[in-house]
Amino acid sequence: MSTSSTRVLIAGGSLVGLSTALFLAHHNVPCIMVERHPSTSIHPRAVGYYPRTAELLRTVGVEEAAKSAAAGFEKHKTRAGVVSLAGEVLFSKEELEGGDDLSDLTPSKLLLLPQDRLEPLLRARAEKLGADLRFGTELVSFAQDDDGVSAVLRDADGAE
Repeated sequence: MSTSSTRVLIAGGSLVGLSTALFLAHHNVPCIMVERHPSTSIHPRAVGYYPRTAELLRTVGVEEAAKSAAAGFEKHKTRAGVVSLAGEVLFSKEELEGGDDLSDLTPSKLLLLPQDRLEPLLRARAEKLGADLRFGTELVSFAQDDDGVSAVLRDADGAE
């Protein structure tokens, strides 16, 4: 068993965990992110990101790469609610408006790209900025004491 220390431990490496690690690393805050899956998502899931999200991605150097990764999705305007990726469709609406002109408010635009294209960009930039991203690592337990929080992590091979 090995021991390490960090100021911030992030459990989960999807959009929120990767974004958290990225923004912390951007501000030079040491962090470790753990995700039980071996890598980023392979499923498209979330697709639309508002201009404010694009503005935030710009501040950490990801907006241009995200715009490039969005190529081919510019005309995507359908929002759907489903039971699962292969399950029943509960609703489907044409309502995303990627062409709205907000240039008087922001230089950023609505980003229409699937989550499986955005996550690798977040990962690469977070790693470049020094975030410690541990895919294939599970948070087993944690406990708070007077000195902080102690966590038990397990690698995909079962090692703690």
